[in-house]
Order: sequence, then C-alpha cells, then structure tokens
Amino acid sequence: MMGNAMSVFLMFGIVLTLVGTVGTGFVIYQRRLQWQEICRLADQQDCRKSN
Repeated sequence: MMGNAMSVFLMFGIVLTLVGTVGTGFVIYQRRLQWQEICRLADQQDCRKSN
C-alpha cells in the first residue's frame, strides 16, 4: 500500500515538474519573441545585450 502511494506521488511530482518546465520555457520563449519584435520596431543596437 505504502509503496503504491509513493509511486503515484512520484509520478505526480514528475508530471508537475514537466508541466512547470514546459510552461516556464514557453513563457520565456514568448518574452523573447516579444523582445525581438520590440527591437525590430525600435531598431535599437543595445537590445540584444540587455536581454
């Protein structure tokens, strides 16, 4: 019983970690795209250095 609960808990933790990692990566990717768009519009040289 205890081992079964532990494996379920472990699976839940792994799934949560995966979802968190993918979500964070997606947010960072979106921010990068937004920054590139802003840089293109503003046409600034130091944009790449700041991000």
